[in-house]
Amino acid sequence: MPAPVNVLFVSGTGHCGSTLLDRLLTQLGFASVGELRHAWKFAFDEQEVCGCGGPLGACPFWAELRREAFGAEPPAAEAMRELHAGVDRTRHIPALLAGGSAAFRDRLARYGDVLRAHYAAAARHAPAGWVVDTSKNPSTLLVLRRVPGLRVLNLHLVRDSRRIAQSFRKHRPRPDLGRRHEAEPTLSPLMATLNWCFVNLALDSSAALVPSLRLRWEQVVAEPRAGLERILEFCGAPAPADWDFVGPDGVVLDRVNHGIHGNVGRFGQGRRVRLAQDESWRTDLSPADRLLVVALSGPQLLRYGFRP
Repeated sequence: MPAPVNVLFVSGTGHCGSTLLDRLLTQLGFASVGELRHAWKFAFDEQEVCGCGGPLGACPFWAELRREAFGAEPPAAEAMRELHAGVDRTRHIPALLAGGSAAFRDRLARYGDVLRAHYAAAARHAPAGWVVDTSKNPSTLLVLRRVPGLRVLNLHLVRDSRRIAQSFRKHRPRPDLGRRHEAEPTLSPLMATLNWCFVNLALDSSAALVPSLRLRWEQVVAEPRAGLERILEFCGAPAPADWDFVGPDGVVLDRVNHGIHGNVGRFGQGRRVRLAQDESWRTDLSPADRLLVVALSGPQLLRYGFRP
C-alpha cells in the first residue's frame, strides 16, 4: 500500500493568524492548499485569486491537483458544492462522530476520494513531506480523520478572544474574490465571542480523536522560531538548514504560496513582514464590550494561558 499522505490541519476561529502561519510553514517546505474547503463553494468558477497572485482557475499548481483528483473532466461546481455541503457542516458533526447513515457514509467516501487526491498531488510539491490545510473548521477536521490514506495532525491555533472580537468588527474588502468583490463578514462582539467559545471547545474535544498540538498565536509572534520548531517537532518534519528568513525585525516570506481563500496577507512573495503583538483591542473595544467578551470566554482564556 502507498504511504499515507501527511496533512497538517490548522484549526481555530477566523482571524486567528492561520494565513500568516501558513506562509511561515511554506518557508519550511510545507505545501499549502490554503482553505481547501472553500474551493468547492466558489473558487474555481468565480476566478478567485490564488496565493501566487494569478487567477486560481489558470494556476498550473491547481490545474495539476485538479487533474489528479478529477481527471480530464472535473465535475460541475454545483455538484462539488452539494457533495461538500452534504458532509462538511457543523450540523453533520454528530454523524461524523457516530458514523452516520449509509447515504452519509457514501457521500463521505466520495468526498474523501477528492480530498485525498488533492493532498497527494500537493505533497509532491512539499520538500518537508507535509501538506498544510488552514480550513480551520471542526467539521472539516472530523471529515479528514475518516479519510483513508491520510495521516492527519491537528494544530489548534488559539488567539485572544478580545482580539478576535475586535477583528470581526472591521469591514475588509476582498478584491481577491474574483467577480464577487465581497467584504469579509463582520460579527458583533457577542456573536464573535460565542463563536470563539464554541469552536475552541469543539476542537478541545477533538483532541481525543486526532493527535493535536495547541499553540497560541501570541506565542508565535513573540518567538517565531520557537513556535515553528514546536510545530516541526510535532510533525516529525526536518528543520531547515538555516533560519535566515526569521530575523529580529520580522520574517521574510519569499516562497510561492498557493493558498486558497485566506486573508490578503497570503500575497506578496519576497516581502518582509513585521511580527508584533497587537493589543489594540484595549482601546478599540469599549469597556462594556471587553467585559462581555471576558464574561463569556474568561474560563477558556485562563485555560489557554491568557490573562483576562
